[in-house]
Amino acid sequence: MSITCVAGADRGAGFVAPIRLVLPDLLFVLLAVYNVIRLFRHAMWRDELQAFTVAAASNTPLDLFAKLKYEGHPGLWHLLLWVVTRFTTDPVAMRVLHLVIALGDWVLVWRLSPFRPVGKLLLLLS
Repeated sequence: MSITCVAGADRGAGFVAPIRLVLPDLLFVLLAVYNVIRLFRHAMWRDELQAFTVAAASNTPLDLFAKLKYEGHPGLWHLLLWVVTRFTTDPVAMRVLHLVIALGDWVLVWRLSPFRPVGKLLLLLS
């Protein structure tokens, strides 16, 4: 093997190393952008709108929890929706709240989990 082949191999390795460092984060960003687009194209179903409507129709948190007697969802989600409905009556705000919670969860998994990048991506895709 000649010296030029070895030098050429080092040049290619110098180009691949930065890509290997950036590629997992790039895949994470692309996956997050894809899910943001998917979230805002999702048509809300009756159960989602019902949760938002119950939160919007409640005057106080105590009134909200009284109305949740026959609901199957936990009260924390309705309480978060109740806070959102104090600022707006647009159901798109529920999507924004969901996006903030989901992306926060994703960032925690991506930055703090002990898995390799492939394992993190598979976990986020599950």
